[in-house]
Amino acid sequence: MFCPQGALAPVGGAVAALLGSFSVVRRRNFRAALGGLSSVQRASQRGWPGAHWRTRAVSDHDILAGRARRAGDGFIQIVWSADASCATRETGSPGIICCATSAGRARLFWKPINTDVAFPIASRDPSIVLFPNSPMHSTTSPASSAPTCHPFRFREARALIADLQVPDQKIYWADFLASILAGHVAIHLIFMLPWLYGFTPWVLAGMAVSYVATVILYMRALMFIHELVHLPEQGFTTFRVAWNALCGIFFLVPSFMYYPHVDHHRRKHYGTEHDGEYLALSHRGPWMIIGFILQALIIPFLALFRFTVISPLCWVFPRLRPFVHRHLSTMVVDPFYERRDASPKVMRVVIMQEVLCFAWCVWFLVRGGILRDQPLDPFWLIAYAVGVGILVLNEVRTLGAHRWTNDGGEMTFDEQLLDSVNYPEKPWLTELWGPVGTRYHALHHLFPRLPYHNLGEAHRRLSEGLPEDSPYHRTSARSLTSEIVALWRRAKISPSDSDSGQHPQRDVAAGSSVAA
Repeated sequence: MFCPQGALAPVGGAVAALLGSFSVVRRRNFRAALGGLSSVQRASQRGWPGAHWRTRAVSDHDILAGRARRAGDGFIQIVWSADASCATRETGSPGIICCATSAGRARLFWKPINTDVAFPIASRDPSIVLFPNSPMHSTTSPASSAPTCHPFRFREARALIADLQVPDQKIYWADFLASILAGHVAIHLIFMLPWLYGFTPWVLAGMAVSYVATVILYMRALMFIHELVHLPEQGFTTFRVAWNALCGIFFLVPSFMYYPHVDHHRRKHYGTEHDGEYLALSHRGPWMIIGFILQALIIPFLALFRFTVISPLCWVFPRLRPFVHRHLSTMVVDPFYERRDASPKVMRVVIMQEVLCFAWCVWFLVRGGILRDQPLDPFWLIAYAVGVGILVLNEVRTLGAHRWTNDGGEMTFDEQLLDSVNYPEKPWLTELWGPVGTRYHALHHLFPRLPYHNLGEAHRRLSEGLPEDSPYHRTSARSLTSEIVALWRRAKISPSDSDSGQHPQRDVAAGSSVAA
């Protein structure tokens, strides 16, 4: 069982119940928004020395553009850093919002006057509108010393990659067939080598190499389920049938389970309760990250149960179908996501694919006794080990696909873009854990229908053709490990901040358009 973006809903529910989720306390006034001073000091004493700043009053254009909003009779200022540090000196105003950059990231801070502490806040914290209404004064540095921070120019980007939108069927067929067939050969080598030559050291080494190859090859073949959602309906029907017949059914991930992936790309749904593929991992503590990976150990059993027990129950008792379809028929990250009801046409596809998965599960369970007179089939252990390996690899990839900084609210376009990550460097390595274009996740969210085989060229054009201050340049990361380490650090800070009534500090890539 493989899950392109996390786990089945029941698994996520079990993990959430075991680990608990840290609820975000909604601040009702200014004092509550600041939280306990000692907790805030701990979160802010991380090497943010004084810096030069350019401040300006918020204009009507800023408000309309979503970068700021009015606070009673006063204004909320936007302050852009002139270097890579956070201001902690007096600015001459009752309080300002600081957008401070460091090591390629930006953080939002509230800095009252006459203090040496900048308080981390969330950019969409509703309590921001309750800041004091005193007039705010412009100060200090010349405008030329501060970097400009423009929102993303979508038309400009689209013009650069306009000729890359058409998928090439020959590439899809060749890539998929080579991956799945080579994977089948590799998994049978794991099984056949000890049967033919015994458990000698070189056989064990060959089995290990075959196992790694099997996981990587099957991972690549399975990730085409993501492409199926974004491919045009016309022209790829045969490819969809072939993918399900050669891959989806065997791994108990028929394509109907990934149809709701489109919600992950809806502008108003991304990162909210309507997005089944998003969790606020930056705000839930390290244990949620650990549980997110460890769930791979039980997902294969739940997948088997889903198609050998629950599917037949739905056929016999149709009243179970609505609940099963909403809660037990989607590959998700958020355990509380509810899938929308399907049309009669989609339900016919669902039932047909369920029947095929059920038939395969029955054969998988009895094949050992029929073929080799072995009720306990040794191939079960190999299949389970390969399934867990694929799931772990995919879940590690998923941890680095986003920065997971949202905590339920609707995000601006720039915030959504900067919450996703590209890995353009070391393609010989990144293509192994991020196959079929998934290593260009930010670019994919920008242009979801761009075929995977053109993402590399599209990234090159955007990197060369967009202005230097474009937020797109800040979607790239050097390595998967660096992003996961950064996620772990954000998660470690968040529980103590939540307990003290303070919003967890929210990291976004530097230079984004921030809505106060």
